[in-house]
Amino acid sequence: MSVLLLYEMEVGMKYLQEVFEFLGKHFLLALPMIIAVAIPNIITGTVNNAEILEGINELSSVAEYAQMDSMEMLRTYLEIMKPWFTASTIAGIVSFLLSLFVVPATYGMVNKGLETGNADLGDFFPQMAMNLPKFIIYKIFNFLVDTVLSLAFMLILALFIFLLWLLKEIGTSVLFLGIAITFVVAVMLYVVIYGIKCILSYWYPAMLVDSMKVTSAFKKAVEVGRSCLWQTVGITFLISMANFFITVTLKNFANTLPRVGIYLEPVLISIPSGLAGFILLAFYLAVYRDKTRKMEDKDVDIFESPGEFV
Repeated sequence: MSVLLLYEMEVGMKYLQEVFEFLGKHFLLALPMIIAVAIPNIITGTVNNAEILEGINELSSVAEYAQMDSMEMLRTYLEIMKPWFTASTIAGIVSFLLSLFVVPATYGMVNKGLETGNADLGDFFPQMAMNLPKFIIYKIFNFLVDTVLSLAFMLILALFIFLLWLLKEIGTSVLFLGIAITFVVAVMLYVVIYGIKCILSYWYPAMLVDSMKVTSAFKKAVEVGRSCLWQTVGITFLISMANFFITVTLKNFANTLPRVGIYLEPVLISIPSGLAGFILLAFYLAVYRDKTRKMEDKDVDIFESPGEFV
């Protein structure tokens, strides 16, 4: 198992190396993804978090030393948080709309670059017009799948929590054992769902590359994803962790800059996040194209063997 895992990761790193080489030649193709991340971050960056934190601290002090009705405290808290809620709502809407147009266009540009070796930002709008309808269909079906997975996770977790409630009558030691088991089950469920989502990362590439319908692409994604599960999970996790640590580092760096740091931070943290999204997108496309082309070559060899058509 360990040998197979190492082999899968080695293959995954080769694909990742190809993606970085592609990024080096076509770096400008990543700009729309970076911009799509930067604009929502800039919107949320307009909120002064220091003022909000100061307001919450003052509210806590007043609530501690003075009698304050719970509803009045809630209203005051919501009033303090209102700028953050407003900015976050606007940023969420803008992020959704931008991704709706930018992601399918970027998929199309990367796919064209992988196929022909020639792609630039001039392909953005043609690829967006070509791929947007199927991306909308994909997003609807993907939302349904996410809903089913989330409901399954919550129902199973709710069942274990209910069992914990029953166990509390038996004894403390049994209750702690139940809590430990529930935690382990929750982690395992999360890992399984994470693996399923990694497998389904090939869903839209199947619709894009092979012009499949959404249901056929789903089946193809499962087939391809299962054949390269560990490399997909490993590279997805690796890029996600790299993005997290680089983002945190840049955020801390921006906080050390007087005056300009608060304005520079949203832009700085958008660069690794946008690049991470682009790298994963290109990785899924590269793997899908390679795996499916190998499958097709194998099928051609079989069907073209002597006597096959007799």
